[in-house]
Order: sequence, then C-alpha cells, then structure tokens
Amino acid sequence: MRPARRAATLFLRRSLLPAALLALSACSIAPTGVVGAGTAATGVTPTVRLYFVSDGILVAVPRSATGPVDAETAVAMLFSGPTSPEQLHGLTTELPQLAVEPHRQTPAPTRAPLGVRVRTRADTVAIELPQDLKSPLPRTAADQLICTAAAARLIADPDLDSARVTVTGHTRTGRWRTEGSSTTCPGRVTPVSPSATPSTLPGQSPAL
Repeated sequence: MRPARRAATLFLRRSLLPAALLALSACSIAPTGVVGAGTAATGVTPTVRLYFVSDGILVAVPRSATGPVDAETAVAMLFSGPTSPEQLHGLTTELPQLAVEPHRQTPAPTRAPLGVRVRTRADTVAIELPQDLKSPLPRTAADQLICTAAAARLIADPDLDSARVTVTGHTRTGRWRTEGSSTTCPGRVTPVSPSATPSTLPGQSPAL
C-alpha cells in the first residue's frame, strides 16, 4: 500500500471510531463489560414438614415459614402443637407441653422449649429432652420428633439420601434413648386448608 493511501485509511478509521461509540451509547449498548442478570426470582415460600397424629396414626403436615427452617426450629414448631385449622382437621400431638425460653423477639411458636437440645452432624440429628419428664415418650410421640427432625435435615441438605435421629431423655428411673430414620417415616403429606399463617422464624417479627 502506498504511503498516501495508508495515511488516508488510518485517518478514516480514527474518524469513524468516535461515531461508532456514540451510536452504541445512543442505543444503550455497552461496547465492553459484563451485563448482570439481576437478582434471583423471589416469592418461593419455604415449607417444613411437621408430623402430628390423626386417629392414632402419624401424619405429615406441611407448614409454611418466613425463612429456611433447620432441625432445631422444626422441633420447636412441633412442640408448639397443631394450629387451629390443623386441629379442626383432627390433628393432635402426643408430645408433652414444655415451657419455652423467655425471649421477647422470638415468637412463641418457634421458641425452643426449655431443656431441649438439638444438635446436627452430617446425616444425624440428636435431640436431648429435659430431665424433668416423668416417663419416656410414647412411641408415637418419639416418632413425631424423629420424622420432623429428619425431614428438616433432608431439606437443609438435599444431598443426603436419608437422615437418622436419636432422642434421649432422663427420668427418675434413669436415662432412656430411642432412635429412628427418615426411611420409616410416612411420605404422604396431608395438606390443611385454609392454611395457617406462616410461622415466623426466630429473630423475625410477624407480619402485620
């Protein structure tokens, strides 16, 4: 290419570059960089599976919540008993009524009962009950705890195939222990309609 033609081509490229950038700006198209996709979609309500009793049979009941629910929170929700709509559908509980920890910022349905400790490790949930129980839990009551805690653990860690739960307690006659697995829990869920108000999680205020 001759020197004169090369100089003319270079001049033409330099003169067209600002015009091209201006056109991209006018069309709201960024010439470089990564365009973010925005925030993830919202509106999905977390659901926890609680196990109550109907005609002596263990029944799985879905309960909505305002945030993710772990095994400890699920156990606290279970100890609070069935809601009014759930009671109208014949759902009861065989768990004893336990006093809850006084905490003004935590709604009563999700307060941890006094003396109840819930620890999670891998696929195992260990539940320790208070020492003032007069007798070991009935089998159905223990199954309520086992299946509720196991279901919450599987939701918290979807990679798990199953979850094991141990329940221990202390009575006047000594220490007792029972255990179970999610593999023996009823899988069918019994929806309750109209649904109860979503349970508020610890540290959150109920919606007005």
